[in-house]
Amino acid sequence: MFLIVRNDQHLLFGYDGFFIKRIRPGLSLENADDLGLGPLGLIDRITMSPGVVVPLHLHRNDELLSYIMHGNLIHIDDKGERYLLTPTKFMMMSAGRGIFHSESVPLRREPLEMLQIAIRPHTANLTPTVSFHKFPSDAYPNHWRLVAGAENSRAPLFIRNDVLIFDIRFVNDQLSLPDLNGQTAFLYVLGGELFIPEFNSRLIDGDGVLLTVQNISLKSLAECRLILFIVDTLSWFTREGIISG
Repeated sequence: MFLIVRNDQHLLFGYDGFFIKRIRPGLSLENADDLGLGPLGLIDRITMSPGVVVPLHLHRNDELLSYIMHGNLIHIDDKGERYLLTPTKFMMMSAGRGIFHSESVPLRREPLEMLQIAIRPHTANLTPTVSFHKFPSDAYPNHWRLVAGAENSRAPLFIRNDVLIFDIRFVNDQLSLPDLNGQTAFLYVLGGELFIPEFNSRLIDGDGVLLTVQNISLKSLAECRLILFIVDTLSWFTREGIISG
């Protein structure tokens, strides 16, 4: 399987300096009942201007990874504790039966660009947890980095379902995918330009591809960042998430 979802197929919405481009990884499967990919519900590519505040709001039954590409985001929990997220410090919020929080972009700083990745947990109404991880640097050049995954993956951030999330800063080189172990992958392109010779396919910023083919080559035509999701589509998941469902 090799199915491309182009950038112009994503839904764009927002207001007053806060915009979301919503990526549905299962869109190319043309299943009207579910545009997700098994436990991978959706990916929101978010831009926020300095000074924008998202007031206190509820998340429930979503596993939410805050993946920062540019800028800084202040996360404030319902106890008033503040945490600064950066391109090297990410947050996994396992909302379970419910978490309230607010978010804002510091005034007089650069605009924020991030991904909010919404994964469907295996069970509804679990105990809420929030965890953070500070990486030593931004995405590694030409080397896949494991960002988040199920407990047995030894990933630094824990997801309560069978999804692995990798990233890479791809610079003028050729590489292969990590081992898919017979599972389904969704590859998303941030910036730059990517070429896949086996399918004569060129991908640019915002394009994604759904694939089950292990032995393909990736060539960078211009430096880009790649986010790779390896998903066990047979895993049990709940669709009770406010976002991911």
